[in-house]
Amino acid sequence: MRFTIEQTEPVQLVFECESLIEEAAQAIQIVLNTPINTVPLNRDFGMDMSYKGMPINTAKALYANAAAEAIESNIPWIRVNQVNFADSIGDELNPIIEVSFFG
Repeated sequence: MRFTIEQTEPVQLVFECESLIEEAAQAIQIVLNTPINTVPLNRDFGMDMSYKGMPINTAKALYANAAAEAIESNIPWIRVNQVNFADSIGDELNPIIEVSFFG
């Protein structure tokens, strides 16, 4: 199954997701919003945030690579198909991530 997610800040953690898609979206949001090396017993969890502060084209390339790597290494039942970006305003990236999952 494939679906697309727009990366935003997670608002509230839901412990009982109503669907597999909702669970996958929440897991992706958590990974993408957790800087790598910040989870004490799992330093590899999260995403490399080195794209921040870079010129927009460089940041997009770094973000796409870091997001795909973080999602696939931290959520083994999800594969990233592609990372695109909606129209940017200023230095905001607005990523749109298409994934497939095997659940």
